[in-house]
Amino acid sequence: MFVVIDNQDMDVLEVEEWIKTNRDANGGDISPEFAMEILTKTNHFAHIKKVINHIRKNCLDENGELATDKVLAYKDFILSSVDGREMSPQALEILQEMADAGGLRKEFDEANDWGKIYEIKDCENVNIEIVKSKVEFYDLEDENLRVFFDADSVYLSNCNLDKIQKLRFRAGAEVDLYKARNLPKDLDVSMCSTVGLSGCDLEGIRLKFREGAEVFLWGSSNLSKDLDVSMCSKVYMRDCDLSRVERIRFKDKEQEEEFMDGARGFSGKIEYVEEKGKNMANGHGGMEM
Repeated sequence: MFVVIDNQDMDVLEVEEWIKTNRDANGGDISPEFAMEILTKTNHFAHIKKVINHIRKNCLDENGELATDKVLAYKDFILSSVDGREMSPQALEILQEMADAGGLRKEFDEANDWGKIYEIKDCENVNIEIVKSKVEFYDLEDENLRVFFDADSVYLSNCNLDKIQKLRFRAGAEVDLYKARNLPKDLDVSMCSTVGLSGCDLEGIRLKFREGAEVFLWGSSNLSKDLDVSMCSKVYMRDCDLSRVERIRFKDKEQEEEFMDGARGFSGKIEYVEEKGKNMANGHGGMEM
């Protein structure tokens, strides 16, 4: 059961305080329902490990053994914790132990299976590193790497990408690079369904998005001179510095008013794709404002 993380208004410390406040209000306990709610707020290793350790204690019987009925109450949490997420080795070991105690190992292994490695057609005779989790990513030691992330969800917030020359993602992936440093100039998010680039320096990066993508650019800077968001379902630009952008393409005026909310410094031209299409159909060139 894949659980989408939706904590755009909370940082790591705020999530930690949120968990503590809710536990205190519930007598220090983490119920199965609250455990699932936590998964909507964080994938931070420290948070998840603490939650898993606490839940394991909840599931012990009077002899200190994991009780099947107590474990099964947390079935959704146990399976969702590894479905599209990266776990530390210690947390994964505890989850596997609980899955075994609850007779859930087959379902657990299926949830934790990243599936087949997708073919990379344009990278023949090139050293491509294919990784499936943040743990594997952090274990990379070489320099100037070309990396393909074969995972449905990729959370690389606050990480340093100075070793990466090229970074691509699986089609449909949800990618969060919040405040990541030294992003590679060859950053390909064109196949991602969700793209988080809030707080990022995007110097030299030409962004291209897929149809229907949801894009987060809060507080980002140094965007390229041409920015096309006309195909996106949503773009969040609050506090985004657009002073270097010379032209933005929107689908229409309504999209401009929605997407530009809170953006700073833009003095360039705006182009509406729908208007351009109408003008072309009437034998005129594209409209620029």
